[in-house]
Amino acid sequence: MFNSKACRWWNVLFFLVLMAVTIMAEAFPLGGAKAGELSNRYFSRLTPEGYAFIIWNIVYLLIGCAVVYLWRQKKHDSRWMRTFTVRFGLSCLFHISWLLLWRYEYLPLSFGALLLLLLSLFLLHRHTRSALRPDLGEIWFVRLPFSLYLGWVLTATLIHLQILMQHAVSTRLLPGLPADVPAAGLLIVGAAVVFLLVSRTRDAVLPLPMAWGFAAIADKHSDERLLFVTAGLAAALLFLLSASLLFIRARERD
Repeated sequence: MFNSKACRWWNVLFFLVLMAVTIMAEAFPLGGAKAGELSNRYFSRLTPEGYAFIIWNIVYLLIGCAVVYLWRQKKHDSRWMRTFTVRFGLSCLFHISWLLLWRYEYLPLSFGALLLLLLSLFLLHRHTRSALRPDLGEIWFVRLPFSLYLGWVLTATLIHLQILMQHAVSTRLLPGLPADVPAAGLLIVGAAVVFLLVSRTRDAVLPLPMAWGFAAIADKHSDERLLFVTAGLAAALLFLLSASLLFIRARERD
């Protein structure tokens, strides 16, 4: 059941199920509301401009490329493929759970599923970077997709945590604070987490999704000085981090 050939087909199946549920969630008003209506209902201080979510299309496309690449390539041994398939399958399960729980407005449960998705992607990201001397195919079609995926889900986790916090304040489960203060704090924490991860992995792609998201948050909240400055500065630092890593790698190759 879990030889290399079977794992490749399982990867295809997991991806197709994920895409089917994602398309269904976008096309139909699950839970009585469409995706855009739900986003407006739970608007928060970390809600970015709508164009930010275009990155999901890129993420899904690259994951599809990774699945096809691994299906065609035979260089990974059975142990590597089994580990990848288990972690990828779990990530798809948690992603689907998050989508459905969010659409039916089970906020705490959806955030729990999102945390599990984040954990599974962290483990998957680490596994995809286990090759000491990856070739170009490995870099573009295995490492890149899951770096981008992890970086964006980490950003989504911050956004949904802010939604959950604002919901808790509105229901008096948490004491009220100026809304932009905890939001700015989450931006700083998110950037710090990425800096920590990059210091260990030297992954130049990982900061880019968060930089993109933070720039869109700054654009959306340009009339709120603290959020605008914090998000804009964090986005610039993350872009700079990515560029510096690419420059260092180019120098090392020379």
